[in-house]
Amino acid sequence: CVCVCVVGRCDHNCVVCVECKLSYVQSYAGVVSQCWCSPARHIIIAEPLTQVKAVVLDPRNQLDPDSELTNEDIDRIVRSGVERLLNEGVALDTYKLQVHFLVNYRPREELNAQWTLDEQKRLEDLDRTITEARPSTREELEDFYSSLVSRAIVYSGLGEPTDLAVVREATAALESVLPPVELGNFTSLTKSEKMTQLQDLSGIVGGIRLFNKGLGKGGASITDLPNQLAAVAVDVMQQIKHLHHDFSALSAKCAATFHKKNAFDGDSQKQQWAFDALTCSRQFVLYLETIQEPLAALAEQLIAKKKLVVKKQELLTSIVQSKSAVPTDQVYPHFIELMDCWKALQFEHVGVSSYRALLTDILAFTTHLGLPEGFVEPLDAALAECPERVQVLESTYRETFGHQLDACLAALEGTGATKQKTPELPAINPLKSADVNGLVVLQPELTHGYSQLALECNGFCPVMLSIGGGLQLADKGLGLVQWQDRQYGFNNAEAATSFAGDPEGCLESLRAVVRQHAELVEVAHLQELFGSQGEAESGPVAVKCDGGTQTELHPVEKSLDKDYTWNEWELRRRAIKLANLRTKKTHSTQTDLSNFRRENETQVYLPKTQTTQTKKDAGTNVSKPSTYVRGLRGPRGPKATPVEVVNLTLGIGGVAIKPKAREINKKK
Repeated sequence: CVCVCVVGRCDHNCVVCVECKLSYVQSYAGVVSQCWCSPARHIIIAEPLTQVKAVVLDPRNQLDPDSELTNEDIDRIVRSGVERLLNEGVALDTYKLQVHFLVNYRPREELNAQWTLDEQKRLEDLDRTITEARPSTREELEDFYSSLVSRAIVYSGLGEPTDLAVVREATAALESVLPPVELGNFTSLTKSEKMTQLQDLSGIVGGIRLFNKGLGKGGASITDLPNQLAAVAVDVMQQIKHLHHDFSALSAKCAATFHKKNAFDGDSQKQQWAFDALTCSRQFVLYLETIQEPLAALAEQLIAKKKLVVKKQELLTSIVQSKSAVPTDQVYPHFIELMDCWKALQFEHVGVSSYRALLTDILAFTTHLGLPEGFVEPLDAALAECPERVQVLESTYRETFGHQLDACLAALEGTGATKQKTPELPAINPLKSADVNGLVVLQPELTHGYSQLALECNGFCPVMLSIGGGLQLADKGLGLVQWQDRQYGFNNAEAATSFAGDPEGCLESLRAVVRQHAELVEVAHLQELFGSQGEAESGPVAVKCDGGTQTELHPVEKSLDKDYTWNEWELRRRAIKLANLRTKKTHSTQTDLSNFRRENETQVYLPKTQTTQTKKDAGTNVSKPSTYVRGLRGPRGPKATPVEVVNLTLGIGGVAIKPKAREINKKK
């Protein structure tokens, strides 16, 4: 019955996010806007904002969440919310801790998706420039090749494209794969083919640089990422281990005060501090365990990738072996896989850095958990006098998480996990159905997958919380009580018996406590508890949505006969065929020639194409006739020069033929 609504911004540009009932979004939006614009707006409160809901549900404010809010109600909510925000203390630190963690924590899958998206954005401009380029001149080809080198450097993350040493190594590696003279073949490819080639080229160049780094040749700006990542992960895990131990010990001391009467000699302020400190420390410990889960997966990936990098280095070394030329299909895939392993390690480094920063941030919200004066002795005395079973529960819980961290640390440091016995709760007489008013009891030894069952209230005792006893760990050794398909664990047998007597009354008391301490909703995962209350008081909430269906206009059953034909002649042909088959029978005969017959194949050499070449080519050419008539000019008559024809034709060898003059009849 509640939702998270983003309804706008106020005059001070404050984001208005609020968890509210659907029917009163506008009223609550005005309340939140006033809270943000009050003197307390310097306090960072982000989604999900629980202050308004906590004030409305608090019975001390005498507000009805199911009725329309008046101006007086809004003023009362604003005053109460501002007082809570200005009241510095452990409770406010818990709010800030929850809000900061919920806003900034991201699982490994989301971090990986965001990191991949950021990598694509970094390469987007370079990819567009390379795939759309059409170089033609020498200068354009040089710029294009420089873009390929820069793209390979940015993709690998091994240095910066402004570092000359890095550019020199990347250029040498790229020239061994794609020489500049072959750029014409690359530019003639389609855009999708270019992208595929770019990805392969970048991976091969990065793999070559990593391989050379392993051989001690080059490796500019390439750090020892596996060992650095292991060192950072070990540092973060050790910090989590120490913090978990300290805050779990503080939780045990604060929880013990609720098992001892007059632990603070009737001082209500100290008892309230113990309640708030128990809530804050429990929440901090749970967030430490949440951060530890992706770090454990990171440790496994780091160990596996580190071994794979070493294996690929050795394999490439054995293939190359100082050879001057190696087939590309034998080494290029290994270079790409080596680069992929390194990229996976880069993502893990981003993840562990993110979780390390988050751990530092949430640690700042525990400043008020330091023990004030006069608290040390009462807490130690309460822990010493509390039931032994409670002490065992707290110590086992603390040691179990410590052993899990020790196993991860041993694997990262390469020392080998020491064989330590997993802490187990001492055996105890489990609950029986008669002890819990006939409710179903799930016993540890008789229930399959007992340790994997999810408990209500996030594994805390609902009865102890409903009577103001704080967040007490449930003792799973007692067994679990099943009610309305939900499993509940309890701190002791008396609490289980009390719950079985009146489950509804116990949950109603739990709601009353949570209304006064809204931070318990996130710690104990009680969001569904308030959802059930809203349905019980105001009836089931109508859920509306847009829907649509589409049917055929005239649905007809399909019964198609594949052998149907409308042609009469085809039908006649089939009828005659069937009639003829009535008098026929199928028989076969085995002959001598067909007996043991088999298929034979022969292989021959195909005729070769042969050519012959003569010793030399020779040819002849005829002479071109050329003549000259002599004596056409000059005097006529007796003094006339005799006319004669001179033959100027050259021979084939270039030697002139002797001219033969012949007299021409003067009359002619």
